[in-house]
Amino acid sequence: MNIQFSNAMLKAIAQQVHNACTEGGMLDVYKAAEIIRLENISDNVAREDIIEKLVALAGSAFVPIEFNNRCFASEGASYDATSYLKTDTLMDALSENESVH
Repeated sequence: MNIQFSNAMLKAIAQQVHNACTEGGMLDVYKAAEIIRLENISDNVAREDIIEKLVALAGSAFVPIEFNNRCFASEGASYDATSYLKTDTLMDALSENESVH
């Protein structure tokens, strides 16, 4: 099935890849996809579809990627994906996650 991405979502995907490239680090695919999905929740695009687009773009730009899905584990996780929605901002949630692991 051909998924239609909004311009805002495509820009967010490109921005995440660009940030990883300019910072000289790796693109955490699961984290980036969840940020994009939640910022564009009204687009109703599955995380897996966003991941596919991120991987394709990062691969074509030779940006190293990692698949760190610890935050989506059902057991033993310090939080679950819905905890993002319980905070004031996504970045607050992400910084909390970074300090836990």
